[in-house]
Amino acid sequence: MSSPFGSAGDGKDFPRYEPTNHPEDRPDYGLPSYGSYNAGGNAGYDEQPQGGVGYNGPVSATKAIGWAFRTVFSNWQLWILGSLLMLAVFGIFGAVVGFILASNGDGNAAFTGNIFSNVITQVISLLVSLFVMRLALFQIDDLKTGWSYIGKDVRWGNTFLMLLIIALVSFVVMILAVMVFGGAAFATLTSADVQDEDAALAAAGTVFGILAVMVIIGWLVTPLYKLMPWFAADGDSIGDSIKKGFMAGKANYMQLLLYALMMFGLGIACFLTLGLGFIIFAPVSLLAEAHLFRQCAGRYVQA
Repeated sequence: MSSPFGSAGDGKDFPRYEPTNHPEDRPDYGLPSYGSYNAGGNAGYDEQPQGGVGYNGPVSATKAIGWAFRTVFSNWQLWILGSLLMLAVFGIFGAVVGFILASNGDGNAAFTGNIFSNVITQVISLLVSLFVMRLALFQIDDLKTGWSYIGKDVRWGNTFLMLLIIALVSFVVMILAVMVFGGAAFATLTSADVQDEDAALAAAGTVFGILAVMVIIGWLVTPLYKLMPWFAADGDSIGDSIKKGFMAGKANYMQLLLYALMMFGLGIACFLTLGLGFIIFAPVSLLAEAHLFRQCAGRYVQA
């Protein structure tokens, strides 16, 4: 039986339309390509819908700082109000501790209490760092980041250990450097029977000179370990955080050094605002560092 669409009177079908390899024949022709899902190390569509368009340019400290300023003001309900809240909490804590120490007439007890309060402050600051570092990474991944994200998916163990290791190593290196290069000067300053004023001034100059050199050396070395805690906060193990942090810091050394210099300049400028600028500076420095970390790590970051 011939097809009703056959040629007139010959009983034969017209040739059937066979599929071709033309791109316009594909069902997805003309639609935007979102990339494959987690294929080849590239983020797919499902990995980036909340963060917006990704940045694929060269590592740039100025790019990170500019993004941080825009984000702080666009999401001021979280970052500016959060900065004010943290300032108030630490201010109240310091005032309470100061009142307790001042009300105690015992000098030794006051000294011990001051050391204890400093230790407590450092521990609290370290714990707060775990929250805010993860929150900064959430801000990169999700434009809707808000107060409900605080405490969500925090990498407690590895991040805490990484920060603690860096703090302990830095402290030990500083103490050893002071003992080796400035031991005699410190002994002169702390001696109870110092009679020579010129010798005391010379010793003080030596100590300050050593501290200045240590600050410069620390600034030059910081890029090599600065990113290690961020790798831990982003889900890497301790070993991977140390390895990747060092390699990323070495590969992007100049941009990390530029970032530190720019943050130092912004910090100095905050003093001109009688300290009020630190309400903005604190979240900006945090977000800029997170953005720069993601750039150096080659991971998703907002444009």
